[in-house]
Amino acid sequence: MDLSPIAVRRAVRGRSDVDGLVADTWSPLPIRDTCCDVVLNVFAPRNLPEFHRVLRQDGRLIVVVPDAEHLSQLRTAVGLLEVPEQKAQRLAEQASASFTLEHGEQVRYDLALNPALAHHLAAMGPAARHGALVQPSDVPETVTVAVDVLAFVRR
Repeated sequence: MDLSPIAVRRAVRGRSDVDGLVADTWSPLPIRDTCCDVVLNVFAPRNLPEFHRVLRQDGRLIVVVPDAEHLSQLRTAVGLLEVPEQKAQRLAEQASASFTLEHGEQVRYDLALNPALAHHLAAMGPAARHGALVQPSDVPETVTVAVDVLAFVRR
């Protein structure tokens, strides 16, 4: 699910076992109660009450959030928005009323950059709405990908 029809089309392309939905996460989801086994949320707004509603009992909510180090070299070079400290911990606290944190894992690796990839990384984040421009001279050779993957179970 995404607001972008293009993003949804790309996500489901070539997959007969996956459905896509163009919708606003902040609105009531056009999905029946307790019909989903898994909700996967990657770098997106989280409507925890709606995720709880659509997940079956013991369904899984998997959330990927950026760590404060995520793309830090690129953020510094081109002025992208900062990632708040302890984002994963705050999410776990917010979710605790309806979900049990089953597992958390930090994923970190270095990624080689070129100007085109740097532009795409900047354009898919919130900085795209703030007019961040990537100049080839600003692009670091590598960036750190640093995310937290949290697996919750619906109560």
